[in-house]
Amino acid sequence: MNLISPEILLVPRAMLPSLTIALFGVLLGRADSRRELNQKTISNMVYYFFTPCLVFSSLHKRSFDLLEFTLIGGAALLLIAVMTPIAFHFKRRAGIKQNGYCLPIIFMNTGNVSLPIALLLFGNDGLAKAIMFHMMNILILYSYGVYLVSGKTDFRHFFRIPALYATLLGVLAANTDPQVPELVLQGYAILCKASDLLAYAAIPLLIVNLGYSMSATTRLSTFKDDATGAFLRVVLGPTLAFGLVILYRKLGWLPVGAGLDPVATLGYRTTEAIIILNAAMPGPVMAYLLNVKFDNCPEKAASMVALGTLAGLVTIPLTLHFINLFIAGYRVDLGIVDQERSGRYLLGIECDGANYHRSKTARDRDKLRESILVGLGWRIHRVWSTDWWEKPAEELARIEAAIEAAIKESNAPKTASESVVQVIAAAPPMVVNTSLAAATQLVVPHPPEHEPVLPVYEPFVVGEIKGTPDDFYDAKSDASIRSLIEAVVRMEGPVSHELVARRVAEHWEVGRVTSRTIKRIEGLTGKADVKVVRGTEGTFLWSPSQDTRSFTLFRIPGENEGSRRDAEDLPPQEIANAALHVLEQHVSLPVADLVRETARLLGYQRTGPAVDKAIRGGIGVLVKKLGAKEEGGNVVHLR
Repeated sequence: MNLISPEILLVPRAMLPSLTIALFGVLLGRADSRRELNQKTISNMVYYFFTPCLVFSSLHKRSFDLLEFTLIGGAALLLIAVMTPIAFHFKRRAGIKQNGYCLPIIFMNTGNVSLPIALLLFGNDGLAKAIMFHMMNILILYSYGVYLVSGKTDFRHFFRIPALYATLLGVLAANTDPQVPELVLQGYAILCKASDLLAYAAIPLLIVNLGYSMSATTRLSTFKDDATGAFLRVVLGPTLAFGLVILYRKLGWLPVGAGLDPVATLGYRTTEAIIILNAAMPGPVMAYLLNVKFDNCPEKAASMVALGTLAGLVTIPLTLHFINLFIAGYRVDLGIVDQERSGRYLLGIECDGANYHRSKTARDRDKLRESILVGLGWRIHRVWSTDWWEKPAEELARIEAAIEAAIKESNAPKTASESVVQVIAAAPPMVVNTSLAAATQLVVPHPPEHEPVLPVYEPFVVGEIKGTPDDFYDAKSDASIRSLIEAVVRMEGPVSHELVARRVAEHWEVGRVTSRTIKRIEGLTGKADVKVVRGTEGTFLWSPSQDTRSFTLFRIPGENEGSRRDAEDLPPQEIANAALHVLEQHVSLPVADLVRETARLLGYQRTGPAVDKAIRGGIGVLVKKLGAKEEGGNVVHLR
């Protein structure tokens, strides 16, 4: 069994940078024996200037689903509400009068610690959910938290909190698409870049300030009450979150049941994991900022945040372990029982299926999951459904051979130095986030003999800038625009007309594609050497060498953010081919399931109205091409 799990490796990676910066603050405080550094000035700078930039920078690029935000944000609100009376109870027991003692107990560090872990463990879908939790935590901290430490009951004081307006502006910017002049858009882009740059200064300044405060505490006896607060945050917090998840399930807000499709509930399991993960975080550095700002026992807040962060190096991996056991759950499709050793299994057999096709790229497979199972002593054999469908007798023989090999290995004497050997059949591994596999540096000793590599959508890379936005609309640029249209289509075709317009306009630094931009491209597309295919789903451009009738390709998004297309930019023929690929694995699926699985294969974790419409249109094309038929609510593959 591996003594060091992937979870333990991830947490230091997320937390040690903050601890290192805090150490520099402590050293600065020790060197500054006269305490000449004005902490109040630094905290005011961060409170009024850097923190609003940080909040806006975190939000303005992130759109979110209102129902999902209600579920996740509501969990944050409930956890804060439950922790509040508990924090005040222990404050009274410790004989402390200042409310600032309660802030690092009530609130969570959902920013610089939680978000990296969420991304590494749960991918972009987990990061999006973690940001929703973070938004609610920050909003309450800078409203209710400010009220607690300021002691001001005047409701008008709430409207003087800079981070509140940054939150509102960030959400507004993320979820609106106003039609404004190009000059305004360019000014907005500059402001966003400036905000992003200034946001980087917020957390380091706060952590240095925290370490500086810690340097003034010289007696270990003063840590008693602070250790209690830190313990409540990192131990009681996740315990309450587990209870909240159970409550959500009882109320029917999160699905649970043995008969549920695991793919259908995967997003909900990720939601549960994100709620518990965030509840396990130590107190936030932002709470310390408010304590310094309003001079409300900042020293105790500093020590609680520091002690909680240190304790988190142990408690967060434990929480992730329990998440794996009770939320995510590492399940094996079929276990071969060892008849000579009760309670043990000789072999785990796993089959690809809907979970496999949910992956975004060929590398995004479940190597981490498999490595953990092997670390727990499992010997894994994989069966690829296509092989089973085409040559079942041969695959059955392979399974029997794997069982015989497992029996021989089980009976063979082992030395203490022997490590567990991983056996993987010639089949593709399943689903994992690539960055996670790279982060934990897991090595698969015996790579698969054949792995179907799906084509990745490669975006056209912007070359040299051709001129200004005004030059783009000048007739002198016609030849360059026409040439670029042809180059983009050769690289990305079939490609939507709007996407071509975006790619080409970027060469003249046109920040936003408007109707005027589209018309400009349309006027020159007819003169370019490309095929134009118009339909109810939109206009798509094809390379002259591509045959629309015999086209069988579909492309999945890669790790490059530019390779992720909007649903409206997906050619219907490409969607039809992706749906056919899914049906080849399942033979028949209900329409809703085929929509969902095709969407996930093409990189969409959530099936919103736009994605649903585009995928259904592609399935319609597939049926018209006689690659499948609808029968009793199911789409059936025509072999």
